[in-house]
Amino acid sequence: FALMIVMAISVVIAILGTTLAAMNTGVRITFAMAQDQEMPEIMGLLHGKYATPHTALVGMVVVSAIIGSIGVLGGAVTLTGVTLASNLGTFVLYGIICAVTFVAFAGRNEFSSVRHAIIPFLGLVTNVIMVLAIFIIGVASGGTTAQATYLGLGISGFWLIVSLIYFVANSRSSGKAIFPSVEQMGAKGSGE
Repeated sequence: FALMIVMAISVVIAILGTTLAAMNTGVRITFAMAQDQEMPEIMGLLHGKYATPHTALVGMVVVSAIIGSIGVLGGAVTLTGVTLASNLGTFVLYGIICAVTFVAFAGRNEFSSVRHAIIPFLGLVTNVIMVLAIFIIGVASGGTTAQATYLGLGISGFWLIVSLIYFVANSRSSGKAIFPSVEQMGAKGSGE
């Protein structure tokens, strides 16, 4: 019984720490994307006194509360599906960051084969394995686990479609090319 209590307290602390880390990262990424005009401008507003991205924080809290409430009220399958969608998003994001790290430093003077090639490659491979393992095991398990896995994929697919629609609409309204031409890429690289 004592071990169960210690384990339960450890899990609560781990979940709280992970939630705080994810929320802090999510708010800062949302803020940065708003500054780059990749998200609505309101998400890039800073608090007058504390210089924190308070609108992004409030938006994330509201969305997280809605998603969490749906997960809790929907039962174990729904909660597991929401959790799997969250995990999928995390692993995909980290995998993309690893790939972008390699691309961003390739051909630069400060390129380090360990820091900018080997570690990002291992991170990319690990994240791909995690995504495949979660969903292959989930589907192969059958029953409610498979239902939760399909729900997680559905939620992720929905957010992907919403994100793509926003990206295309935002690119068109701002006159940005979705795929930059070779000339545009050369101009950016030369500092023009």
